[in-house]
Amino acid sequence: MCLAGASPAQAGAHSREQLTVLMAAGPTALDALTPHGKRAFIDSLRWGQQGLSGFSTAPLVRELNAAQIADVLRLLESEAYIDMLTRKLDGAPLRFAAPTADIGAASKAFKKFHDDDAASRHDSADGGTASGAAGLVRYYHAAFDAHMRPNALIARKSADLLLLFDVAHQVVMTGGDPRALQGMRAIFAEFGRRRIDTRRSLDDAMLHALMAARRFGKARAFGDAHPRRGRAAIPLEVDALDANFRGRSVYRFDAAANTLERTAVAPAQGIQVVMVVDAGCRFSANALRAIGTDAAFYERMRSADLLVITSPRTPIPTQFMAEWNGQYPQLALRAPFSAEEWRDVDATAVPAFFIFENGQLRRRIDGWPGQEQKAVLLRALEGLEPWQGSGLKKGG
Repeated sequence: MCLAGASPAQAGAHSREQLTVLMAAGPTALDALTPHGKRAFIDSLRWGQQGLSGFSTAPLVRELNAAQIADVLRLLESEAYIDMLTRKLDGAPLRFAAPTADIGAASKAFKKFHDDDAASRHDSADGGTASGAAGLVRYYHAAFDAHMRPNALIARKSADLLLLFDVAHQVVMTGGDPRALQGMRAIFAEFGRRRIDTRRSLDDAMLHALMAARRFGKARAFGDAHPRRGRAAIPLEVDALDANFRGRSVYRFDAAANTLERTAVAPAQGIQVVMVVDAGCRFSANALRAIGTDAAFYERMRSADLLVITSPRTPIPTQFMAEWNGQYPQLALRAPFSAEEWRDVDATAVPAFFIFENGQLRRRIDGWPGQEQKAVLLRALEGLEPWQGSGLKKGG
């Protein structure tokens, strides 16, 4: 979770160093967590010049009660988030014994690979945010496939299953991998067989993964079977395309009706620009705003058959789509139906611009370092800029 605008109400840890001093001086609110939950939570803390800038909410929501969560957040000078987290409490806490050494080590190595990979992809795009990661999916299968076999799951401790569930969830939400989703569902079924209460974050994680994978019918059935007060209604999918449809399609989101309508994208003739953006990426927002507020630049992009979509391998950000489309209806944002249909629009960072000519990918431009990127795009469209940086050859 990224933090913004928290106002400290009392003295606490304002840096990693201060937290270390407080923990060395005696018991703290963090001791209410299990030993492995405490380690996981501390490892998730991200600090900036203004104090705590981000952390994983999962250990707090899973293991603590409302008073304990409030104590931890006061310690970290983040009281503004007490209400948000305590509203997530439902069902019995998940306080398992420590995971076995092999799964603990594999999970820790996965987290390091994920963080390093995301940082590398972010650094490679000037003014971009890391998106779907094919490398992460490959790493996951190489490191975890043996652990995800049905007989292996049955033999595992519940704490191991929780780590495996979290790893698979990260892969689904980042890379949209169907086998990782299958693994999540198998673990969730094993939790049910063991009569483990899944209301502490596991239900929501499973539901979000189903929606990220575009399994809206299954998500709706899951939501009905595992209701939670205050959960947003799952959009209704309206699909008028034939089951034998071949080509590209997108979802249009109707916020008033809460529907995702699947429509076909006509094959482009001549030049087409496909722009990939995502919610939570300020560079994407800056690029969209630059196009939406510059009439001349917008007309030039529109003449290039501009299509703006979210990442094919990440969840559909319906709220972001509704807010953006309401403000800039001339620059409507759509969501891809599936990663398979859009496999040649595989953005490793957003925003990204894919320039096609008669259906063939000719150029890819990553990032939005600033307004100067307008000129880069215009030169590319006019064919005045050398073909470089994308690994593609001119005309290939």
